[in-house]
Amino acid sequence: EGAFGPLCGACKSGYSFSASRLLCIKCQEGSSINSIILIIFVFLSGSLFGLYRFGYIVIPNSFTESLFSKFTKQFDNGKLKVLFSTYQIVQGVTYSMDIDYPSPFSNFLNGLSFLTFDFAGFDCAGYDAYDKVIIYSTVPIVLGLFLCLFGMIRIWRNIYKINNHRHHHRRSSPSPSHSHSKQLMKTNIISQHVWALLLLSYLVLPPVTMIQFQILDCIELSSTDKSRVARIDTSIDCDSNPHQYFELLDISFILIYLSIPIIWIILLYKSRHQLFPFGVYDAETISLLRFQDQSIDYIRFLFESYRPSMIYWESFEMFRRIIFVGLIPLMSPSSLNRGAIGVMLSLLFMILYRELLPFHISFNNNLVYIAQLTIFLTYAGSVILETDISKSLNDFLFGLILCCVNLLVISLCFCFSYYRTIQDYKIKKLKQEKLIKKIEWACHFSSNKFATTFESVIETSVSSSHCLVFYFGTLEEINKIVKCGIPIKTLSHSKYYEQKEDDYEEEKEEEDKENNQKFHKNLRHSHVSYSLDHLSFDSINSSSSSFFKNENENVQNDNDNEEEGIVFSLKYHKHMKPDEKLAFSSFEAVVVCSLPRKLLYPLKLSQDNEVNQHCCLRFLPSSLL
Repeated sequence: EGAFGPLCGACKSGYSFSASRLLCIKCQEGSSINSIILIIFVFLSGSLFGLYRFGYIVIPNSFTESLFSKFTKQFDNGKLKVLFSTYQIVQGVTYSMDIDYPSPFSNFLNGLSFLTFDFAGFDCAGYDAYDKVIIYSTVPIVLGLFLCLFGMIRIWRNIYKINNHRHHHRRSSPSPSHSHSKQLMKTNIISQHVWALLLLSYLVLPPVTMIQFQILDCIELSSTDKSRVARIDTSIDCDSNPHQYFELLDISFILIYLSIPIIWIILLYKSRHQLFPFGVYDAETISLLRFQDQSIDYIRFLFESYRPSMIYWESFEMFRRIIFVGLIPLMSPSSLNRGAIGVMLSLLFMILYRELLPFHISFNNNLVYIAQLTIFLTYAGSVILETDISKSLNDFLFGLILCCVNLLVISLCFCFSYYRTIQDYKIKKLKQEKLIKKIEWACHFSSNKFATTFESVIETSVSSSHCLVFYFGTLEEINKIVKCGIPIKTLSHSKYYEQKEDDYEEEKEEEDKENNQKFHKNLRHSHVSYSLDHLSFDSINSSSSSFFKNENENVQNDNDNEEEGIVFSLKYHKHMKPDEKLAFSSFEAVVVCSLPRKLLYPLKLSQDNEVNQHCCLRFLPSSLL
C-alpha cells in the first residue's frame, strides 16, 4: 500500500518512506508541521547552547551545584562523541542493509532517526529525492554563512562600542590599550564562531553525505533487464540525462563536504607549534600547556578528548562514520555482502581502537571499544537475518537481544557517570568531615599548647603584612562555618561623644549598661544578625584614627552608622577583657585565619573616655570580602 514503480520502490503522494521499516507509511495529518516544529526546536536548542557557550546565558549557582548538574558534567566530550557516532552508525544500518528488522529493534532504530535527520515531513510535503539532496546539502552551508555574518556583526558592534568609548573620553588617537582591546575582542569572537562552525560540521557531515551517496546508489532491475534505477526511489531512472546531470551536482556537493575533515587537519597543522610546544615531551605537561593556551580555543573541540599525540584522530573518526553510513551501501548490490563488509570493517576498527587507545580518559577507550563491538554485533545480526538461520529464531526475542546489545553503550555511560558523581560527593563529604574533626581535636588544646602552637605558626607561616585572627563560637556554629563560611553580621553603634566633664560620667555608665543589656538580648534572639552597641569602629572612608567626636560635631544618620562584616579577635579568649568577650556568643571552638592587616579596622570600647588603642577586636567589612 502506498508504493508504486519498479520493485515497489517509490512512494505515492501522501506517503513517506520509512528507512527503519522499509515501507511507505501514510502521512498523518500535520506530519509536515510536526517535522517543522521538531526542526525549529532543534535550532532553538542549538541557539540556546551557543548563547550559553558564548557567555550570554548564565546558569544559576543553585543548579550548577546540584547533584543532577554534577551528574551531567561527567558526560565529557569524549563520551558524547562516542555515543553520537555509535548510534548514528547503528541507525544508518537500516539503509545499508535494506533488511526488515524484527519489531523491537525496528522501533529502536526508528527512534534514532533524528540522528540522521530522517524527517517524514520532506516526503509528505511533496519533495522528491532530488529536492531532498539539495535541501540537505544547502541548509548547513546557509547556516554556516549565517554564523559568519553574525560574527562580523558582533565584531563591528563591539568595535563601534570601543570607538564610542574613546570618543567619549575625547582622545584624538587610539591608545595602545584600545588597540589591544579591539584585537582581543576580535580574536575572541572569531574563536567562538569557528568553534560553532566546527560543531555544526561535526553534527551534519555523516547524515548529509549519506543522503548524497544514496542518490548515486543505483541497482539493476533484473539480470535480463539492465536498466538501472535509484535504490532510494525506483521511479528515478539512473540512465536518464537529467539524473546524470544531477549526479555532477551531487558529486560537487560530496567533494565540498568531504573536504571538511581535511580542513580540520589543516587547522590543526597550522597550530602545531601551540599544540606541541618546543622542548616539551611529557604528555601531562603538553596537556596542561594546551589547556592554558587560549589562542587554540577555537579548535579545542577537535583534540581535547584525545591523547596529545592523537590530534588528527577526529578527522579519521569522521571518515570512519562516512564509510559506515554512506559508502557501504555502494560497495555491493547484495545485502549479505554489505553485511559481511560491515562486520569486517567494525572488527578492523575494534582492533585499531584497542591498540591505539586514542582517548586520554581510560574509560572512554573502554567505551569506544564496546561501541565497536556493538556495531560488530549489529552487522552480524543483520547477516544472520539474511541467511536461513533466521527462520529458526524467534523474531521478537532476536530483536530484543539486538536492542539490549545497542543499549549497552549508553547504559555503561550512565552507570559510570552515576558512580563517579556519588564517589566525588563522598570524597568531598569525607574531606569536610576531616576538617571538622581537626577543629574538634584542636578545641581540646590546653592553654599553653594553644599559645605555643600558634606562636610557631606566626613565626614560620605568617608574613609581616598579615596577622592571625580568632573567631569564637559554639562547636555547632564552627562546624557550619567550615562548610559554609563565617556569616556576615551587622555592627552598629550609637552616637558617642567625648566626655570632658565629670558631670557626664554617671550618665555614660548608665548608657553603657543599657547597651550591654541590649546586646545580650539581641544575641539570645538572633544567630545571624546582631548589633554590638557597646562597640564602635573608625569610618572606612576616613583617614582619621580618632574615634570620639567633639561635643558640637554633627553625627551621621543611623543607617550610615551601620556596617556589615565580621568581628575577629587578635587574642585568645583567656587574654581578652570582659567587654571584648561580649562580641562572641561562645568560646567552645575557634576558627583561626591569617588576614592582611590593612583589611582589619580596630574596634573601640565606647565606655572608655580615652581613645583605646589596646582593644584586641578587629572588624573586616563585607565590602572588602
